[in-house]
Amino acid sequence: MFNLGYYPRLERLAKSSPDLRCTLGRVFRFYQDQKRLSGRPVIQHCLETAELASQYTTESCYLMVAIYHDLREDLGLPFRNLKIISGCYGEKVAGMVTILSKRADLKNKNDRNREYMARIANAIEKDPWVGIIKLSDRRSNLTDIQSLPAGKRREIAAQTLHFYVPIALKLGLVGLANSMKELSLPYALPYSVGAQELDPAITQQILV
Repeated sequence: MFNLGYYPRLERLAKSSPDLRCTLGRVFRFYQDQKRLSGRPVIQHCLETAELASQYTTESCYLMVAIYHDLREDLGLPFRNLKIISGCYGEKVAGMVTILSKRADLKNKNDRNREYMARIANAIEKDPWVGIIKLSDRRSNLTDIQSLPAGKRREIAAQTLHFYVPIALKLGLVGLANSMKELSLPYALPYSVGAQELDPAITQQILV
């Protein structure tokens, strides 16, 4: 049993969607008592991401992606091997989870981040919902930013300001952009910290 009382939109939508209820039951079993560095249960991040995304869509497939977005990385599943999801919910959900997952086979951190950001930017051109789910994920992650080491805080804040805030503005999500900016600014000065991993071509692409 689990309590969705803090996530009213998600709770309401789950009542009319068997697939969404099944997803919630599974993700609770996957994460059980796992906690983040902040001490918050991992499951809270999954639910918070879906709750934020539900402000913009009520479609179960997108909310399932929001709930499962970290599953491949957290379970150590090989890149693109998401039979655990596609077998239950189809290739669309599994494909979007793959897009939202970083590649563990790229060992260099900057290479991994550049590839990931390029993939996200390209995917948004085809399906803006990828961006909305990723922005919901980033906004939820910023809730815990104060619990991270100082260097990681600066890196995440700079990424947010240089990459994710412009995406939010491009998608017309001004409130979400302002919220991310407000949470990032205290940790991101000077702005150049962490920005070196951004490919100028990617930055230009999201601003067009």
